Amino acid sequence: MLASILSPSLLAVILATGTASADEVGYFDSQSCVDPTGLEQCYEEISSSFASCVNDNCKDQNIDCTNVCSCIRTADEIDCAGKHCWNRVYSCEYQQTVSDLGTYCLEPRFEEAPFFPPPDDADGLGACSCNLGKVLTSLYRTSAETETCGSNGEDIASGLTSNDEIQSFTRACTCCSQSGMLSAFSAICPNTDPSLLGRDEIYQSLVANDEDWPMCATYMDAFPCESKLGYTPPGDDDDSGTFYEPDDFPADGTATLSNMAGVITAPIGGATYTWTHNGIERVITVASAEAKPTAAAGNDANNDSSENSDEKGNDGNSTTGSEDKKNSAAAMGSRLLPISCGMLLFLALVL
Repeated sequence: MLASILSPSLLAVILATGTASADEVGYFDSQSCVDPTGLEQCYEEISSSFASCVNDNCKDQNIDCTNVCSCIRTADEIDCAGKHCWNRVYSCEYQQTVSDLGTYCLEPRFEEAPFFPPPDDADGLGACSCNLGKVLTSLYRTSAETETCGSNGEDIASGLTSNDEIQSFTRACTCCSQSGMLSAFSAICPNTDPSLLGRDEIYQSLVANDEDWPMCATYMDAFPCESKLGYTPPGDDDDSGTFYEPDDFPADGTATLSNMAGVITAPIGGATYTWTHNGIERVITVASAEAKPTAAAGNDANNDSSENSDEKGNDGNSTTGSEDKKNSAAAMGSRLLPISCGMLLFLALVL
């Protein structure tokens, strides 16, 4: 789907893998999981099924066929993680795994994915320092609201009569969509370097060449994004996010991505849970439900404690860490690029 239209240079960034460990399985270091052997075997079975799906169905087909197989594979990987790596379901690696639904599936339903996004009270449970799930769902929400210019846009548009009003309204819709996308990174992960999350690609594609962007403050004042147009504030669920105007964005964060301290000691969803993908209920029975993971097993080698986290009250300005950690964090963030690019391609068509 996306691979056929992205430039080769951007694909090179997206496909960057960083420093891989000998035990890397998908995004995970299998040794950090409660059942490493089970995870490895599960992924091997998925790889075989994926190869069969492509070989049996996608000869002489375009990339859309391969993406269907990749979508199926992603759902299976989510199942594998839930079964064999349940102690890491709030981690950056698990969130990246679920995020692949947005890369490959035509209609990803993130709200149906288990443990995604992680709750705000996941501190101390090895959660990712940036809630990638919230970033992604915020981007998708803004893209969906763009079609109608918020919940009130269509009603407002029907009552406009002058050309000046219509032009101002149209520009406000575009500005709110652009601001909503860009503001999500500051609202959710203010301490994290947004270049690791795909923010720069969104800016370059939607804003950098838009001559009207510098004047968005005027249009957004005339038609406030939330109170008048009805856009959902970017970021958190408490409606506290801000639609920043062009000159009002806060300074970028500098922290890399890492998993915070702590560990999940019992399966979040219980010994058995269900979730739905493409209308099909999937029953997950976890392995080693009685195991007691240790903090060492629950966090990867990039664990940074809470200094780099986006917990409220953290300054997030730590510059400690090895070059390998920074490279790995960059690779972790690059996995969000195809999803961000999918959003900006959608918006480019709508705006």
